[in-house]
Amino acid sequence: GSEAETIVYVLGNSTAQNWQHVYTAVTRGQKRVYVVGRERDLEGAIKRWITPRNTRLCRFVTNVVSQQ
Repeated sequence: GSEAETIVYVLGNSTAQNWQHVYTAVTRGQKRVYVVGRERDLEGAIKRWITPRNTRLCRFVTNVVSQQ
């Protein structure tokens, strides 16, 4: 993954932010990481797990493999 000397992670009141976003932001900073936002938004993001995506990837791959 990409790293940088300094990372600024901006939190918002969004249900799209989850623990994976926080983890990625915090682990990319080589020297400094700034988290900007409200503490409750950070807590919410850390406690939020991702919603499983409903995709057709499995069906697509199965069809491609069966055609070969």
